[in-house]
Amino acid sequence: LEYISGAPNKEIVIEDEPNIFDYDQLTKYGFDYLVTPIMNAGGRLEMYKLMDMEPPVIKVKKKKKAPPLKIDRTGESDPARYTGLKMGQVLDDD
Repeated sequence: LEYISGAPNKEIVIEDEPNIFDYDQLTKYGFDYLVTPIMNAGGRLEMYKLMDMEPPVIKVKKKKKAPPLKIDRTGESDPARYTGLKMGQVLDDD
């Protein structure tokens, strides 16, 4: 077995709005100096309580199960695979 080919990862598009106190968003927009104080104050959810804001709904994503990798060395499960010319076919053609 020399080469194994797998499907490349597809681009993921996140359509949800980012949370206000999301550490990555704070860092992205230059407010990384606020990340440590937010953590020391109890985290993002505690900040929502202190600011009298409704915390966002945390979505739990299901993990997708990948189908098991099946290595077919003989090509028996692939009907489109070229099987070659068999000796019986050569004799029948005469």
